[in-house]
Amino acid sequence: IIEEHIAGDPMNESIRWVKLTRSEISQEIAKFGVNVSRNIIRKLLKKNGFVKRKMQRKKRIGDNDDRNKQFKKIVDKKKSFAENHNPIISIDTKKKENLGDLYRAGSVYCTKAREVSDHDYPHLATGKICPHGIYDTKKNLAYINIGVSYETAEFVCDSIRKWWNKYGKK
Repeated sequence: IIEEHIAGDPMNESIRWVKLTRSEISQEIAKFGVNVSRNIIRKLLKKNGFVKRKMQRKKRIGDNDDRNKQFKKIVDKKKSFAENHNPIISIDTKKKENLGDLYRAGSVYCTKAREVSDHDYPHLATGKICPHGIYDTKKNLAYINIGVSYETAEFVCDSIRKWWNKYGKK
């Protein structure tokens, strides 16, 4: 059943995987008049060396010849800005979050537990926010801007502009 659905790494014969789900394997076996549960399929796969695993992000995409030149330029600019009393900022954005009565991991001190939806489906959200941070490395101060749009160049520019007008140019 699974032989034609096995794939593998041509550079490493020990790495193989099955392109069918346990349910699909069970359905294929049922065509021969044999009913086998997904749990039995799992045990058979394990017996033959196939276990559920997550993909691992370990492969480098490649080197860029300009990479070191890019970082050297950043270091040189930082030195120049530091000497001229200009701010040096680090910019980052965090994971977009759904708004609404949705579950959040963690705990909080409170007088009564807050009741939220038992599922966190996106359609239950009342909106989405995108936190965007600007950190002034010289002053050790951070500015957080919460946006309601997706991460775009326009949003980042607006965030920097707001930071500059309120804090940066001082």
